Amino acid sequence: MKNKVDTTTWQNFNISDLFDIKGSKTTSLLELQEYGVGGFPFITTQAANNGAEGFYNFSTEKGGVLTVDSAVLGYCSYQDADFSASDRVEVLTPKFEMTKNIAMFLVVIMNKEQYRYGYGCKASQERLKSRSIKLPAKNDKPDWNFIEQFIDTHTHNYNFATKPVKNLPTPELKTADWQFYKLDDLFDVKYGVNCELVNLEETTKDEKNSIRLVSRTDTNNGISAFVKMGEKAPNPANTISVASSGSVLATFLQTEEYYSGRDIYYLQPKTKVNNAILLFLITLIRKEKYRYNYGRQANRTLKSLKIKLPTRDNKPDWDFIKNFMETLPFSSQV
Repeated sequence: MKNKVDTTTWQNFNISDLFDIKGSKTTSLLELQEYGVGGFPFITTQAANNGAEGFYNFSTEKGGVLTVDSAVLGYCSYQDADFSASDRVEVLTPKFEMTKNIAMFLVVIMNKEQYRYGYGCKASQERLKSRSIKLPAKNDKPDWNFIEQFIDTHTHNYNFATKPVKNLPTPELKTADWQFYKLDDLFDVKYGVNCELVNLEETTKDEKNSIRLVSRTDTNNGISAFVKMGEKAPNPANTISVASSGSVLATFLQTEEYYSGRDIYYLQPKTKVNNAILLFLITLIRKEKYRYNYGRQANRTLKSLKIKLPTRDNKPDWDFIKNFMETLPFSSQV
């Protein structure tokens, strides 16, 4: 949004006047594992990937709402589809007709309020009900028409981006017939280049010879900084980065060459597969997080970690996975 928006005529509106605010039903990863991978997002308190930490064949909440993390940053996201949720995910159900355009606008406004929240002041239901947000106004009411037109003007490519590769129903995932595979059956599991930020020169993303540094964080696709490429050879592009300590099993697709910090492994597929298939595998790896905690890291067990996959002739059914991924929204952008 290149042009500065004049907010001098905007007015404050109580969030509780705009939304019904309630908690979501808490669903555990163990329960989701029983239902298997599917088309419904599992919304957590992470401030990345629209709050989704995987997709499963189970939902408890209706879509068309905003969700807010009440455990960490107060991160707000829009949930178009039905979903399930972890603990400390609050649901804001609109009292007005909320289109996708309006929801996108409100998410930006809500996330600008994150500075109000911190370790001792979470975005609880009570605090959300007491807060207000500033919006375009007409006759002392939110000017939804202005918001709709504003977003439509600035995001004309959004509907194209959400299109799937194949305009077909998403097939049901029947996991009972799937088989388990160890990661080292599917990937060459290698330790990363093990760089320390203090020994590197920080840059910006667009500077010459800039390269991403992936660390053990579970946000921002694992990227903690951009640094100047040195003599060390980077980890290869189109591999999966996995944290074996810290945020254990923080797992991301890295489409460019990258440096990595301590306890970062990368997974290089032994079979030629596309990035959509890698994203499917990433979801399955992430759902194994429950096996680890501060006292149990993945350095020794990562290679033997098992994930369950669609199978044909006792081999992973890559064609099925590819076809499944191509029916999902946004798959045209992968």
